[in-house]
Amino acid sequence: GRLFVADRESHRVSVFDTARMTRLATIPVGTAPFALALSPDARRLYVGNVRSNDLTVIDTEALEALATVPAGAMPYGIAVSPDGTRIFVTNQHAATVTVLDAGRLVIAATVGVGRYPEGIVIEGGRAYVANWFSDSVSVLDLATLKEVAQLPVAEGPRSLAIAASTGETPR
Repeated sequence: GRLFVADRESHRVSVFDTARMTRLATIPVGTAPFALALSPDARRLYVGNVRSNDLTVIDTEALEALATVPAGAMPYGIAVSPDGTRIFVTNQHAATVTVLDAGRLVIAATVGVGRYPEGIVIEGGRAYVANWFSDSVSVLDLATLKEVAQLPVAEGPRSLAIAASTGETPR
């Protein structure tokens, strides 16, 4: 497989062959790349560049940047919809999530969330956003692109993980 690494201070993404443990490429991106997310088919890598307020799209086969597009104020976390049609980017400085159309690479919506959003995950028709300064998790409906709830949590949530339902009854 391939390992993609955001080299924040070098403004690039490094790509490694995990079997040979060798670097295959370094790909220039925006300023201070941080978050990385793959499309469901793994053909595109989306890179959130926190200091240039944009998103770089990388072709994972050709190992080259295809485009860099605006993504909001300090893009920090990225998630891709299960069907690959939308890219969700948390914007720390704007308390929003920017939703990009993955095909056209244009902003489809901007959704207000809690203060200083960071991590984001998607599961079951919803996106969940960790709001560091609001001590909450925003719940976004993927169909309406609206915040439908804000769950209070302990101090300073920054990242999240989700386990898909297995259908088993909890014990």
